[in-house]
Amino acid sequence: NVLDQYEKIFVFEESDIDKIRSRYNAQVYFLPIAADTNIYKPIANIDKEIDISFVGSLTDDRLKNLFEVIDNFGDKRIEIFGKRYITSFRPVDFYIKKRKYFRHIHLNPDQVNLIYNRSKICLNFQHPQSRMGVNPRFFEILASKSLQIVNKNEYIDSHFNENEIITYSKFPELINILTDIFKHFPNEIVENGFRVVQKEHTFKERIKKMIKIIEY
Repeated sequence: NVLDQYEKIFVFEESDIDKIRSRYNAQVYFLPIAADTNIYKPIANIDKEIDISFVGSLTDDRLKNLFEVIDNFGDKRIEIFGKRYITSFRPVDFYIKKRKYFRHIHLNPDQVNLIYNRSKICLNFQHPQSRMGVNPRFFEILASKSLQIVNKNEYIDSHFNENEIITYSKFPELINILTDIFKHFPNEIVENGFRVVQKEHTFKERIKKMIKIIEY
């Protein structure tokens, strides 16, 4: 197997470590994804004209959540960027009923950073498989100095606190959080999340950790 060819393997989902160790003769280490701060960064003097944004693949679970957000905050400017995969939702839901909210286009990283910077709130829905790790968007949104709301998991709970990131457990909680944010915007959380990513979660910091492990 190809994994047997490597002395050290790095994974961004910590729950994969035991699975790999049980099958292959390899040293396995947890190395989370990080933010490329050359791309994902604040843009000075930009208008936060988008109330709520989402960038990512449009799976069934995410679409269900996004439709609920639209139904509850249809008076807000909501922009959703992503490709629709084969889902149980009828095309009419996209192209007629809610088409003004969806942008079925591909964005390059610079365009994604621009969307984050233009947004008051950036939604991030972790995949159910991500229990002890996070997707790239988690760090990229924070690095853009934008407000992120994300469903919680073990990694987020153990590495971030409530003063650095806003999380929710069950979807109805998200609606309540959004309602509160539109009344009182938590600027201090945005600042704190940005600082912790700049200090601990850049690719430069990840490479330092890799080198330390490899040289050990």
